[in-house]
Amino acid sequence: LPSAFADALADFYDSESNHFIFWIIGYLCLMLMFDFYRKKYHDENYRMPQSKLRKRCLIYALMAFSYVTLLIVIRWILGRHVPLASGRDVMLFMIWCILLVGLIARKRHSSILPTSILASIIVVFGLCTTDGTITALPTSLDSPWLGFHVAVSIASYSFFILMAINGLRGLILLRKDKDNLPAVNDLRTISYNFLIPGTLCLSAGIIMGGLWAKSAWGAYWSWDPKETWALITLIVYGLGYTPLFKSAKANHIFVIVGFLFVLFTYFGVNYLLGGMHAYV
Repeated sequence: LPSAFADALADFYDSESNHFIFWIIGYLCLMLMFDFYRKKYHDENYRMPQSKLRKRCLIYALMAFSYVTLLIVIRWILGRHVPLASGRDVMLFMIWCILLVGLIARKRHSSILPTSILASIIVVFGLCTTDGTITALPTSLDSPWLGFHVAVSIASYSFFILMAINGLRGLILLRKDKDNLPAVNDLRTISYNFLIPGTLCLSAGIIMGGLWAKSAWGAYWSWDPKETWALITLIVYGLGYTPLFKSAKANHIFVIVGFLFVLFTYFGVNYLLGGMHAYV
């Protein structure tokens, strides 16, 4: 039987107040984003970043990061396994990675923390479509490779969604002010800096998945739809190192299109193609 501590954690996790706090944090973060972009792009006398605005952004990000960390720890304690086995687990971890990247990279790229907050809010909407029930780990996933393979793969997706939002911001800037090339090029630099760890994480995820497949299914590669589309996604992002997307505009379009492959690899394969990796 579960301990009294586990019962208390389960009650907290399932409580309505838990979800209410989560949405309050998301709402505050969203208000911050509106305030940030309103001042940055519509006030000619505004110079970004201001220390007050930067502190507000950091506080909101730390609040969200701490809360998501708490949820992950609770799911780990209650499920008694690495919380990366369901759609809810994966999206929670993706939010955690996105916010962590923003917090780490904020000193080098001041605009990335608001971007990471916006990206995390977008993933929250996807989180609401998943089942939050905590269940025992399926036998097919009961392997030490689960944590490593899924964690590095989702980390790569976190970099890619930040790149895609940067791409959208770059195209919006170009549309509003074609002479604002320094800001556009800065966004391109951020995307390129994230391309390296993103492709490295995805490559590591594919390799670890192959090692896991060998022990579980007897073969490193079986051309399962998830495997195939993960490889296609890696090849697509590998094109980002070529001169084809050297210009800022071409690069911004590239990272947006590339993220469409990520979406299909995760959602499209699950809902349309199935296979041994399909889960929601």
